[in-house]
Amino acid sequence: MENKKYLIASIFVACIIFSGAISYSFGAGSQSDPIFNEGVTFDGYVTIKHYDASEGIWTTLMNNVHNVFTEDGKNYTRVQIGEGGDTKGATYIALTNETYVPAEAHDEADWAAVELSVGNLSRAACTFANGTTKGEWNCTYTFVANETVPGVHAVASLTNSTGGDLVAETNFTAVTLEAADQIQCTWNYSVS
Repeated sequence: MENKKYLIASIFVACIIFSGAISYSFGAGSQSDPIFNEGVTFDGYVTIKHYDASEGIWTTLMNNVHNVFTEDGKNYTRVQIGEGGDTKGATYIALTNETYVPAEAHDEADWAAVELSVGNLSRAACTFANGTTKGEWNCTYTFVANETVPGVHAVASLTNSTGGDLVAETNFTAVTLEAADQIQCTWNYSVS
């Protein structure tokens, strides 16, 4: 009987030590433990379509391609979610045909230096819509060129008609727009 007590006590102690070792190795309670830390993922994808007025056809230049989420965009998201937000949303879309490579470190001043302001292709307010599932939304704008504008190849999501924050940006296949050609930009966002 005495040996059974020691055996049960030994098994109990072994279980506690084993549980402690497992908890330590998986970092229980730490940021790496998904049970105790639910992370938030924010994604942005862009679809760009070009309408050739002379041919009467739409061509998809990029379909739901991941964008570069800028540092300002990350901070903007933090303010919106973590600090109660402000009144402006990422509801402006702009284009460029200047030499430009998207980067996380870019801000609105970087974008403004190359932003198109000719051919009826200036920064414009996009139409906001809820997505098909919770945590998804999009913003779409269709630019209609009123003159020839060569080499349009980058798009940005911004928070104001001037100034504001550069939230995200990306390049797409360059296209020359003729008068009456259209370029439709749809920014698809999701949080999970």
